[in-house]
Amino acid sequence: MLNRWHAEDREAVLHQLGTDPVRGLAPAESSRRLREHGRNVIREPRPPSAGPLLLRQFTDALLLCLLLAAAVAGYLADWAECVALGLLALVNGLLGIFQEYRADRALSALSRLGAPSARIVRGGKSFLVPAGELVPGDLAQLAAGDRVAADMRLYDAQRLFMDESALTGESLPVGKDPALVLPEGAALADRANMLFAGTVVTRGSGLGIVTATGMRTEVGRIAQLLADVAPESTPLRKRLAEFGQTLVLGGLLVCGLALAAGRFHGASIATLLRVLVGLSVALVPAGLPLIATAVLTIGVRRLGRRGVVVSSLPAAETLGAITVIGIDKTGTLTRNEMAVRELFLEGETLEVTGSGYAPEGAILRAGRPADPAGWETLGIALRIGALCSSTRLERGDDGDWRILGDPTEGALLSLAAKGGVWREELESGQQALAEFPFSAERRRMTVVVPGRGGRPLALTKGAPDVVLAHCLHQRTAAGVRPLSPADRERILGHSEEMAGRAMRVLGLAYREDALGADSRAVERTMVWVGLVGMLDPPRPEVPEAIAQCRVAGISPVIITGDHKLTALAVAREIGALRPGDEAISGEELDQLTPEALGACVERYRVYARVTAEHKLRIIRTWKRRGHLVAMTGDGINDAPALREADIGIALGRAGTEVTREAAAIVIADDSFASIVAAVAEGRGIYENIRRFMTYLIVGNTAAALVLLAAAIAGVPPPLLPLPLLWINLVIAALPALALGLEPYDPELMTEGPRSPRERILGGAAAVSPLLDGVILGAVVFVTFLFVRHSGAADLTHARTCAFSVLAAALVVHAFSCRHRQRSVFSIAPLSNPWLLGAAALSGLLLVAAVQLPLLGRVFGTTPLVRAEWLRVAALALLPLPVIEILKLFLRNRDVR
Repeated sequence: MLNRWHAEDREAVLHQLGTDPVRGLAPAESSRRLREHGRNVIREPRPPSAGPLLLRQFTDALLLCLLLAAAVAGYLADWAECVALGLLALVNGLLGIFQEYRADRALSALSRLGAPSARIVRGGKSFLVPAGELVPGDLAQLAAGDRVAADMRLYDAQRLFMDESALTGESLPVGKDPALVLPEGAALADRANMLFAGTVVTRGSGLGIVTATGMRTEVGRIAQLLADVAPESTPLRKRLAEFGQTLVLGGLLVCGLALAAGRFHGASIATLLRVLVGLSVALVPAGLPLIATAVLTIGVRRLGRRGVVVSSLPAAETLGAITVIGIDKTGTLTRNEMAVRELFLEGETLEVTGSGYAPEGAILRAGRPADPAGWETLGIALRIGALCSSTRLERGDDGDWRILGDPTEGALLSLAAKGGVWREELESGQQALAEFPFSAERRRMTVVVPGRGGRPLALTKGAPDVVLAHCLHQRTAAGVRPLSPADRERILGHSEEMAGRAMRVLGLAYREDALGADSRAVERTMVWVGLVGMLDPPRPEVPEAIAQCRVAGISPVIITGDHKLTALAVAREIGALRPGDEAISGEELDQLTPEALGACVERYRVYARVTAEHKLRIIRTWKRRGHLVAMTGDGINDAPALREADIGIALGRAGTEVTREAAAIVIADDSFASIVAAVAEGRGIYENIRRFMTYLIVGNTAAALVLLAAAIAGVPPPLLPLPLLWINLVIAALPALALGLEPYDPELMTEGPRSPRERILGGAAAVSPLLDGVILGAVVFVTFLFVRHSGAADLTHARTCAFSVLAAALVVHAFSCRHRQRSVFSIAPLSNPWLLGAAALSGLLLVAAVQLPLLGRVFGTTPLVRAEWLRVAALALLPLPVIEILKLFLRNRDVR
């Protein structure tokens, strides 16, 4: 019977669960069921252990190379190199843990969602018990403000309204009716005879029969979905892993050539092993993890200043690669505040201005303010809105207007206040004579108040078709007239037209001399007043943000628990629909096989009335189509989809703790425009990562080719491991980090998103850094040969010159790496002051490594005189014009 209780009569539910409607379960029976079903808790996962995470880092190809080089250095008793390489490998492994470690706090948040206790009836007595002790069949008593502790079939209710937004996505409180028996396939949001764990009673009271506890509840089902979603590696991690594998394969080829050449020249095993260590240091961009972490951290801080909180560093870059973004409508695209926009009175449409619940704005008739005092029908409509309500509108100490109660009634109170009709003034000295509350079955509310001469006046609001069915007359410009069938058809047609524009439509009516003891006597022969249309208006910045998504090649898709017509209307208003785009409901999704959905998923831009399973299925289908998908959400039913998406984005204000913990990114202001701004930041982060990686590869290529050329020529290695580490980790790392701070190109958001399968430096993008590396390597190797064969110069001096030229040339080359094709002379040097500072500091560190005796003993360098430093500077500048000519060739090729 699991999840089918809504299709059963409440008496049948009592019978099947063996529950007495007055005494509840017997204590002995509840104890037996507790042993059988277990405690009413959501199971939490064990936190990840740091040990396996650390071991996983050392499956990375580049880290394995460093460890192998450290082991070889230790075998050769080169302890300084062994310790340096071992520590470097350990630091890079810890950095990987820092980026990857994230405890699964989403399931922990789900476990805290339930109520700590519940009031139940057992053995004929009412008392509080810990929520964990609830069992199927318990009778639970609920009042306003209570949080539901388990799933329940409603048995009795008095004006019961529930806030189910976190679970179903329904933004307004939902009325409950225990008498309903619903179709078995009814959507979760439509199960008006059920109560769900984690939801809150906003109004009224009720008695529920516990039908499911723990992991069998709807919240438990979502917890299981969350647990079943395996975390995936981000695109950046995948690309870096591929990059490392490619680099290692290339390195093996270079090492093989070098070792073969060494054996050809008769080098000893020890010499060959030292060459191997040197090549490993030259080939592995040792500073890459550190710089990548720093750039991502800085990007995260930038996003933080925009109100975007990132919990996983690689997620900051992944944002820039998304091709599809699934958007939850309420709160992200809309304000999550109901406001009246139209009135339809006496055949005329009136416009209502203003936003939110603040009574600021006007009621316009033909573009001019309408006067309720001079138009009786408008005055009656406002009076109905003010009095037919149990909600309060008040102004807080901060000056903001807020409501206490139902958002729909709050919008009507704000409307009345805009027309100068205040509930407090109408109620002054008068008490309501009777009230017949709204329910899911009645679909209307009536309040009886003193009217003219103290005679009872009934005021009614509710579903237009229901209210209209109780009316025999209508207010017209010519006075009160009978309602004809044509009039009814016209009114209902206008109501449907307003609903098609995403409005929540209510009908208004009244009756004078409303005598009677029950609703049937009072709510008859009423006078129709008109229609009021309200909506949760789109945020003003959303249409422009949607347009920016289109320009950037990102497809916005609305995935919501709201009704299809409402979602379609909002999608049209914000520009999210284009010719040929369609909408589909969760019920229609259930009819599609996975293959059928995969074939047509890109036609749909609106998915309405969907559950947690539907959202998960939609995200997975888009991903199977090769898209990189982001998903926004605020309710616990969004959490599995947020976890499944490549990037989960939670709302900071309206979002639940569960979604915030399941998501990689939290938007503080809940605005879709902030998400688009974060995408631009993500694209900038990726471009800067590619920029500094290009720069590092140039240095690694140059150093590796110098060592390979030396092995082939049969000369001693021009570069030793420790000086190479100093270049990789310090001298070249500082400009690389500054390149990671390069200002973002505003044209990035006018380009389409990169392919999720695109390599960071693959194909044509790898040609330029390789050629640059060849040019730098040639200059360094020729320098080494020239100095070594220039008379009295010894090997140490030649190595010092080679080391200095390589380090200085890399500092100069950093300026060429600011743009892939643009000339260094066309870029304002002061636009990135960090690079200027990094270049100056790197130059000082180079001089220190050569001129200071202590560092000279560590790195095996010897001081240079002024003339030699001038020669080093000239040789460092030599590759610049050659590389600029190469850029010019690439620019001309792209133009052609």
